Parts: sequence; structure tokens; C-alpha cells
Amino acid sequence: MAKTVTAMLIGIAIAEGRIRSVDDRADAYVPDLAGTEYGGTSLRHLLQMSSGVRFSRSTPDGTTSCSSHGTRSPGSGLAAWMR
Repeated sequence: MAKTVTAMLIGIAIAEGRIRSVDDRADAYVPDLAGTEYGGTSLRHLLQMSSGVRFSRSTPDGTTSCSSHGTRSPGSGLAAWMR
């Protein structure tokens, strides 16, 4: 549900002119992300969970699994609707 609400708020911010485009970098709106992989990622890719950023996830048994947010079809999801 959090991803849905976030996407809706981004859409509202665009409609109100507070965000120019989903193609803007995240660090343009969240200065604390400057210099990080997420900061250099477009809002579109963050919304689609296709940033390409590698992350590690701990499992309940204490092991970790590494993964990365891959890329999705550019014409899919809320970001495509918002164009």
C-alpha cells in the first residue's frame, strides 16, 4: 500500500507543479540523497522499482540475499500513465 500512496502523492505533486517530471533525479527533491545511487536515479525508475541499485536483504534465518532492482518495460506502470 505504501508504494501506491507514494505514487499517488508524486502524481499530485506533478499536478500542482511541485515536481516537474518523473524523469527528474531523486536528489533534486531529496537533497539527502545527493551522492548516493538512489539520488542519481529518476523518480520514474524509483516508482517502477527499476533503479538498478544493488541491495542486500536479510532473511529470518540470518542469511542475506543480494539482488538488484532490474529494469521493466518503459511503457508499464503508473509512471507510463503519468506521462
